[in-house]
Amino acid sequence: MRRVVFLIACFILVCLLGFLVYHYYFENKNTDYVEVYAQELTIDSLSNEEGLIFTLSKYSKDKKFSDEIEVYKDGSYNTYSYNCTCRDNSCMYNKTLIDHGLYEYNLLPIFGLQGAQRLEEVKKEYDGEIPWRLYDITAGNGTVYISNDNNYPLNKFLKLLDFEFKDAVCENIQE
Repeated sequence: MRRVVFLIACFILVCLLGFLVYHYYFENKNTDYVEVYAQELTIDSLSNEEGLIFTLSKYSKDKKFSDEIEVYKDGSYNTYSYNCTCRDNSCMYNKTLIDHGLYEYNLLPIFGLQGAQRLEEVKKEYDGEIPWRLYDITAGNGTVYISNDNNYPLNKFLKLLDFEFKDAVCENIQE
């Protein structure tokens, strides 16, 4: 009986130790990566003079508009929706503020090594359409980045804001 209790205690101890080692390794690996990347890219280098860090929208190869998020240095954000009305062969898109609020989040990992990439650099690798492109991120300084749903820091940020993208739906107005 003592031997069984001893084996169970050893098993629990090994599992706990394994979890702690994995967690420590994972945390240090991500911390090192963020610190190294933060030396190259800063919030100030991304921002414009109005304090806009970036505008995030869903990419559409059909040139459709989607909801959009503007993120600012002061910890605030605005979300916008596009409404579309069409008459004859022309459509008019209207941008409407749907929400605003505050966030507390380190945004630099969104632009990390496995995160968003500069559009001009990625275009060199692809001739035409970039198959994995899901998001367009336009920095306040004008640089365009692209990303997909494998960008964990971006997904976490969107979840923090409780935000899901919706495409603009066009309505035909009959005269």
